[in-house]
Amino acid sequence: MKNCLQLRLLDNDLNQLGYGLKQVAKTKPIKEIPETGAIFKEVNRINQEADDQPTTLRISMDAKVGIKVGEFDRGGKTRVATVALDHDFSDCPTLTPYGIFLPQESELFLFFVQSKLTADCIVKIKLIVG
Repeated sequence: MKNCLQLRLLDNDLNQLGYGLKQVAKTKPIKEIPETGAIFKEVNRINQEADDQPTTLRISMDAKVGIKVGEFDRGGKTRVATVALDHDFSDCPTLTPYGIFLPQESELFLFFVQSKLTADCIVKIKLIVG
């Protein structure tokens, strides 16, 4: 009880000194830095150089945050009557989307991993892709 009173007094003192709670202002990202054009020019040059070498394979890989899979209401719409669960139950499986894109072949491989996305898991996925 004494600690709560002390915190309340401290809050009052801070408010009187002008240190009240304020909404945090979001910063806007810089649209483009002066070096952006040169950076993309160099990336394009390196990509073209890799594309010109038959022994080089250019790939793009990305993983996203895991998603719980279940009958949840995420604010979407459906044409079929559906009843959603009212909680995200912890026993529902979580899938992590992982993609590999081969730009020269315009091929995209999507994987949904139920385990943790570790380096070993990524190597196994690459073995599947070939």
